[in-house]
Amino acid sequence: MLTGGVITNLLNNRGKKVTIMIGCACLGFCLPIFGEAVVLGTYEFLVVCIVCRLFIGFGSGCIGSASNSIIAFNYPDKMAALISANQVICSLGMIVG
Repeated sequence: MLTGGVITNLLNNRGKKVTIMIGCACLGFCLPIFGEAVVLGTYEFLVVCIVCRLFIGFGSGCIGSASNSIIAFNYPDKMAALISANQVICSLGMIVG
């Protein structure tokens, strides 16, 4: 919600591939740090968790927006079915994970 405009600008100015790569980089960098934050002190843990969750949300937003944009641009005739399948697969991944 906070970075919707930034993601829109990335998609329009840098393209879908760059946006999805930025999202993957944010997730790849912040998820391990978030997972290991338990070894920090109380205050540091809180700050690291909040910052990491902000970047994880931004990365997830980039990936979700770019993947839906790729589907809508390349497959306009099958857009509803492909976006539905994408959401089902993402939801199953989160449930299993």
